[in-house]
Amino acid sequence: MGLISMKCPACGAVLENLDENREFFFCTYCGNKITYEKQRIEMSGQVSLAGVATAKSLLARGTNALEDGKFDAAWEFFDRALDSDPQMAEAYMGKLAARNHCHVDTDLQQLPVRFTRIDNSQSEDDNMILYRRACQYAKGELKDKYEWINGPYHLAICELHEATQNVKALEKQMNREHDKTKREKEGAVNRAESELKYARSSVESCQKSLNDLKKWRWKGITKPLITMIVFIVLSILLRNVVNDVIMLFYVGALIAFAVVVIKALVIAVKIGNSQEKKRLAEATQRLAEAQRDLPQKQQELAQYQAQMAEEKQRFAAYASGILDPLAGKVEMFRQNS
Repeated sequence: MGLISMKCPACGAVLENLDENREFFFCTYCGNKITYEKQRIEMSGQVSLAGVATAKSLLARGTNALEDGKFDAAWEFFDRALDSDPQMAEAYMGKLAARNHCHVDTDLQQLPVRFTRIDNSQSEDDNMILYRRACQYAKGELKDKYEWINGPYHLAICELHEATQNVKALEKQMNREHDKTKREKEGAVNRAESELKYARSSVESCQKSLNDLKKWRWKGITKPLITMIVFIVLSILLRNVVNDVIMLFYVGALIAFAVVVIKALVIAVKIGNSQEKKRLAEATQRLAEAQRDLPQKQQELAQYQAQMAEEKQRFAAYASGILDPLAGKVEMFRQNS
């Protein structure tokens, strides 16, 4: 109910909060009867919609953008067309084509993307929702066309693509495991080669030390003897100058000192020889083990490489047994489509 205000024509008082649905009123001040008549303004003619985009025009512009490869613009046009007509099947299919970068909707047939669920446990993605809406609102030949797009040929392409992806994933996992094992075995070979090189170096070092000890032993003994002989000769020559007692004492002390030195050198050489011989024995044993271990590691690596080659051949045969029939199925449906 609407409320209006009126002015009394008799006394000029303003009357407020009057029901506009009544045909007359009485002035509360002078009692004058006031008649109220509504005025209706009617307009006739036509409203021009020129320049206003319709769903069909938006669909046409979206189709043109799709053909030109302007997929974002095409999506916008199809989306606006659906704002005008939410049941326009062509717009749903156009959005599906734009989303997958197809220039025409028939290109969707060769796209390795599923438009329907394999089973009810699978959730629908955006492609499936758009395709379902397009088929839901399509009629007659248009519906047949959309069902043809998702026909046996398209399903075979999807099946081949999914099988190919699975085979590639298995091959990648197999190669990753093979590479890991190969690196371990190559590392074992490298360590064995390093151990063999170190063992040979140790044996050579021990042999050199023993040879040096032999040379040093003869030099160490010879020098004190020569020195002692020289002093004795000098003492004899100088016996008239130096007191005989002092000379004898001097010569005896010199001989004693030379004997002590020689014994000490002999003991040191023996100890050195013993230690170096022990080191040499250990190095020789390590060398023998390294010489035995390296060919074994090399053989294990060669055997694994041969085993890996055989396994790759078996996998190739396995993949071929899966993919070749699917590829033949796709070709058969392509020829019949």
